[in-house]
Amino acid sequence: MKTILGLVSFVALLQNSFAVGETTQKKTVAIVHGTALYEEDCPNISECIAGIILADFSKNNSLQVTDQEIGLYTKSYLNSMRNRLPKKIDDAVALEKEITDAKLTVSHRKLKVRQLEDIKMEIKALEENIVFTEKNYEAVRGPAKLFVERWKIMNALYNRYKGRIAITKFGPVPTDAIERILVEEEKGGGIKIIDTEKGMAFHRSLDKEANHGYYPQQEGETALKIPPWGQ
Repeated sequence: MKTILGLVSFVALLQNSFAVGETTQKKTVAIVHGTALYEEDCPNISECIAGIILADFSKNNSLQVTDQEIGLYTKSYLNSMRNRLPKKIDDAVALEKEITDAKLTVSHRKLKVRQLEDIKMEIKALEENIVFTEKNYEAVRGPAKLFVERWKIMNALYNRYKGRIAITKFGPVPTDAIERILVEEEKGGGIKIIDTEKGMAFHRSLDKEANHGYYPQQEGETALKIPPWGQ
C-alpha cells in the first residue's frame, strides 16, 4: 500500500495523467473503468489505477469543493508560511552566534555552518513562496482544490469502507479503505490488468505490512475529520 500513498494527495491531478494523444504502438497494460492504461504513461501501475478509481469515486459521490473551502485552505497555507518564517530567521541568527564561539571544535563549526546554509535556503524558499502566493493568490486556488478534494475523498472512503487509518507523511490515510475499493473494483471488473508483471506489481502494492504504523482507531477518525485548513 505504501506505493500508492503519495498519489492520494493529488487524485484530481492524476485524472489527466494517462492515455493522452496518439496511442499507436503503445502497449496496453490495464483497462480501468473503460480507460486504457499504457505502459509508457504508467511506470507505476498502482498509482495510475488508484488515480482513476479515486477520481471516479469522487465524481460518483458528488464530492464537490466549494469556493469557501478553497479560500480557507489557501489562506491557511499562506498564514502557515508567514508563521514559520520568523522562527527560521531566529534559528539562523542563533546559529550565526554559535559559529563565532571560540570553544567550538573545527568539526562542530563546519556542522553549524552547513546547518546555517540549509536554514538560509529554507528562509529564501519561504520568502519566495510567500511573495508568489500573495501575487498569484487566484492561481494557487487550483492546487488548493486538489488538497481539499483529497481530504473529502479520504473521509468518504473511510465512511464507506472503514478499516485502519495509517500514519503517513501525507497525513492520516485510510489505507484499508483504499485497498478495499481497489479489490472490490477488480472483482467487479472495473479493473482489468492485462500485463502479468504489472498485475503482480499492483497486488504487491496492496501489502498491508508496508505501512509505517496506524492510529488508534478513535484518534485516527478524529485526525481524518480535521479539514486541511485546520491542520
